[in-house]
Amino acid sequence: MKSTSAIAASAAVTCLALLSATPVYAQQHPSSTTKQSTTKAAATTEHCRDLMKQFDAASTSHVSADKLADAKKQAMHGDNMCASNPKEGIEELDAALRKVGATPK
Repeated sequence: MKSTSAIAASAAVTCLALLSATPVYAQQHPSSTTKQSTTKAAATTEHCRDLMKQFDAASTSHVSADKLADAKKQAMHGDNMCASNPKEGIEELDAALRKVGATPK
């Protein structure tokens, strides 16, 4: 019969072995959640870029020069944010499109 300390030591070794194997398993078997979040992030970035294209194509002949300049500045900021923070970029581009009377899609 094993002593209590021998059993505890054996359990500790087993736990350490399992814990050290977990990151390796996770690297070899990425979860579908990781894939989904990567896909969602790519879609968000693409949507951000599409809003910039929509802004570029929007009719602005009816917009005052001051309002247009402000909208362009906001759109450029939004476009710059598309790479680093697409959610903020989308918000900025939505606002810029609304300033020129366009409906963000």
